[in-house]
Amino acid sequence: MDWVNHKLYWCNNEIVEGELVGSIRRCDLDFSNIETIIDGTTAQFLALDPQNNHVYWTDWRAGNRILRAELDGGNLTEVIVSDTTIPSSAQHRARGLSLDLANDKIYWTEGSFGVFRANLDGTDIEHLIDAVLPGAIIVDEASSKIIYAIANSTISPSLFTADLDGTNIQPIVSVISFVTDLEFADIDPSIAGDMNWDNQVGIDDLLLFVGTLLNPDELLCNRQRADVNGDGDTNGLDIASFVNCLLYPCP
Repeated sequence: MDWVNHKLYWCNNEIVEGELVGSIRRCDLDFSNIETIIDGTTAQFLALDPQNNHVYWTDWRAGNRILRAELDGGNLTEVIVSDTTIPSSAQHRARGLSLDLANDKIYWTEGSFGVFRANLDGTDIEHLIDAVLPGAIIVDEASSKIIYAIANSTISPSLFTADLDGTNIQPIVSVISFVTDLEFADIDPSIAGDMNWDNQVGIDDLLLFVGTLLNPDELLCNRQRADVNGDGDTNGLDIASFVNCLLYPCP
């Protein structure tokens, strides 16, 4: 999700006449204006850097390559070609992908090797963690951690966390199937307080806002909209911010 330019990006892969073909597409946040920005690539994981006008992705057919282009698909560049590339084996392909924009780093997983990182321009590749069949990965910039998934025949499919340099590995939870992706909730700040989804904050939102504060089991999407002060929690501290949004439209 690109909140800066209000765009949604996704991988679009399909079988056509027995061949895997794919593209990267994007649209507006209301799902209008669908366009193909990159054609002829079988992208598996995407990561966006809107501030620098870049989209990164791993290509399923390209072995251990990570590619980058501008957000409109222009200026396609090969960023990472790992020394462990064995294109004939799916077990050695780049899988998960995540960006640490605070430190200008890119993190990815390789099927039979583990977790890697490099600078955003592809220099200074580091092999951080040895692991078999790592999958999805995400950088938690707030806590300076990475979270990654493992699934193989010797251990239960699980989620692990580690420091950004790969040290201090800790299991988080065991899961029952292979984790294909990891994402944090990415909420557009402009929806704060808009409880009835009409793209504005008004008196009609008041009862829904109060109901969400009183009901801790309220739907996640409602709790996120009621978190008007943006502190990650929905509680009485949001009341003043909600009233302010009623009187003065929130930015």
